[in-house]
Amino acid sequence: MLFTSSSCGLILKKPVWLSLIMLFFRLQGSTGQITVTQTPSVVVSELNQNVTLNCSFNHSPDHRVTRVILYWYVNGPEGSDVNIYPHGSEEYKERLIVLDKEETPRNMSIILLGVTWKDCKKYQCMLSYDKAGEPERKRGQGILLLLHDSMVFDLAPRSVSSLLCSVKVSPDPTFRLTVLEDGVEVCSTQNDTQAPHAITLSLHVPLHSGRKYECQLNRSSELILSRTYFNQPQSLPEPIFLYIAILLVPFIILIIILTLYLVGDRKGYRGRGKK
Repeated sequence: MLFTSSSCGLILKKPVWLSLIMLFFRLQGSTGQITVTQTPSVVVSELNQNVTLNCSFNHSPDHRVTRVILYWYVNGPEGSDVNIYPHGSEEYKERLIVLDKEETPRNMSIILLGVTWKDCKKYQCMLSYDKAGEPERKRGQGILLLLHDSMVFDLAPRSVSSLLCSVKVSPDPTFRLTVLEDGVEVCSTQNDTQAPHAITLSLHVPLHSGRKYECQLNRSSELILSRTYFNQPQSLPEPIFLYIAILLVPFIILIIILTLYLVGDRKGYRGRGKK
């Protein structure tokens, strides 16, 4: 029997419960979606570093996926797709490493070597495959690559009373440069231009003795880069010559007294000799 009756209603027997659970998971596996996932949607890196751009291909064995071919594209002029793998230009041929690992989900990520300002683009992976003998394609959502150079935070040129914080970044409006004095924001600036490859964000702040300054580069609410500068109170140089003079005064006085004594004693001796 499939069920028994009781005062509480119908109660399914344990073997039936197990059968239903197994059937549910089998149906879920066979009807689950094939996905191509790219996370995070934005990657921020320092200039000239190696950057990993993620792409994962997920499917169950029930999908009978075969003949998988990986493609990577960047957004070109006017939104067109420019292939960089597998038939990429010389610009990418020696700078692109494909990880393609047999995992679950399958790792189709790439490593871009020595990134430059020209690499600030959106990168999309696409998988071409056969599902149960029928050809299909799926694209990832894409990853936007943004870059920044090293930060300079020091005394402004030809100045001893102001600080300069500057950093070169990709032309993205979410970059924000901020200077804090003893933890309190004193000024900030944000990108408001449309440069082709990179812009320089910079701030000048007056310098006060004994204060701690911090310059931060943020993208939205994420801290990307930070430098600190502590302006120590100026201390007067030690009066070494004064110390030496003070120590020498008693010695010089003693020498003068001894000299006068010896000169006087010699004159007295000569006077006694003449008598």
